[in-house]
Amino acid sequence: MPPSLRLPLLALLFSLFAAPALAGPATMTRQLAVTVQIEVERAATSDVFSEGPVDRGAGWRPGQVSGRGGGSGFIFDAIGLVATNAHVVSGATRVTVHLRDGRLLPARIVGLDPTLDLAVLQIEAGAPLPAVTFGDSRQAREGDPVWAVGAPMGYGFSVTSGVLSGRDRFYDETFPVALLQHDAALNPGNSGGPLFDQRGQVIGVNTATPPETIFDIGVGLAIPAETAAPALLRLAREGRLERGRLGIAVTRADADVAQALGVERPGLIIDSLADSGAARRAGLASGDLIVAVNGTTLTSPRDLTRALLDSRPGDAVPVTYFRNGREASASVVLEGESPAGAAPAVTASRDAPLDPAFTLGRSDWDGGVAIGSVRADGPAALYGLRAGDRLRAVNGRTPASVEDALALLGLGRARVALLRIERPGEPPRHIVLPLTRGAAAERPVGGVVDAVVGPF
Repeated sequence: MPPSLRLPLLALLFSLFAAPALAGPATMTRQLAVTVQIEVERAATSDVFSEGPVDRGAGWRPGQVSGRGGGSGFIFDAIGLVATNAHVVSGATRVTVHLRDGRLLPARIVGLDPTLDLAVLQIEAGAPLPAVTFGDSRQAREGDPVWAVGAPMGYGFSVTSGVLSGRDRFYDETFPVALLQHDAALNPGNSGGPLFDQRGQVIGVNTATPPETIFDIGVGLAIPAETAAPALLRLAREGRLERGRLGIAVTRADADVAQALGVERPGLIIDSLADSGAARRAGLASGDLIVAVNGTTLTSPRDLTRALLDSRPGDAVPVTYFRNGREASASVVLEGESPAGAAPAVTASRDAPLDPAFTLGRSDWDGGVAIGSVRADGPAALYGLRAGDRLRAVNGRTPASVEDALALLGLGRARVALLRIERPGEPPRHIVLPLTRGAAAERPVGGVVDAVVGPF
């Protein structure tokens, strides 16, 4: 090889093999300095998070548990503001923050938002502290290197590395925000810690592993920085995130239910409305199928929470809904705290015709159509119908008689029926009743349940 080519070739080979596989900050010195370990004391009670929770799934363990716990966090303002997960410090009677330099400082909770699972702590260090720089996870690509820093199993200031595995992941029906997925190891105690990109910026707040697991299986979930950063700043200023409410309780309506209503789009059925709530004032009614709020398409209760996530009381939001098969729209001026009686409802929802095993008759208390007898082991009983229930609507239409109700049920024609029932002393509710064996197989009792999110 000519001598003139040796140096360029050697330089090329050096550049290829010397570059680390996960190119990032030269050291983690600053990243470790802005990360904290959090120690929590709380009264021993039931249904609280166990010691060092890593995620929402691993944390809620019924039964008597220790009053001590912990997690991770990071300093996001030099005056001593610390970010962490709400579930790390919720219910705490005492919070202590461990800094990288060895100091143990008492902390007070200045802001808490269970919906986003974020909290802000304040510590007094006597001097400005190093703080993180937030990045934008939308600029990161799948396969880019990431680092998680935290206190897994109580081992403070531990660093694990991986790559961004994916985005737009949802933890469960109760968590409204799409999360980042990565494979940097997370274990109990990592909750609330930062997820750094290769520039040393925080692009996520580690908050969960999949609900089926407690320890690391190579799937970690983090709240994106573009969601967390503005929420943390608002929590620091206001202490809580008061969002606008529609004043409704809802049930999920999938494609089968929507088809039964004569609508081609899934959405959420309004079960009940607060007497003087925002939705009622705007003209919405029980039984309406809402399909979009504030530009967000609705297919689950989580979507409704997401649609109102950045709202405030007094905001006017557009609502698209169907009534009697016809599309309509309304502008709803959101209210503040949900009034009494407007709590969201929970309704179970998961070919041959299926005998629903109930009869119809006249209601003793108002003369309308009511559920007569219900066979104890039949589908009607399994899916929640009781003898004496007042049948207010079938597939969105009010039956004028027993015969009319039978015709509206569409036995032998439809897969499901949407029944709006009332019981004395209870709020109205909707029940999705399978009418075919295939629909029942897809909706196992106790198997597919739309979780409560809200109030809305």
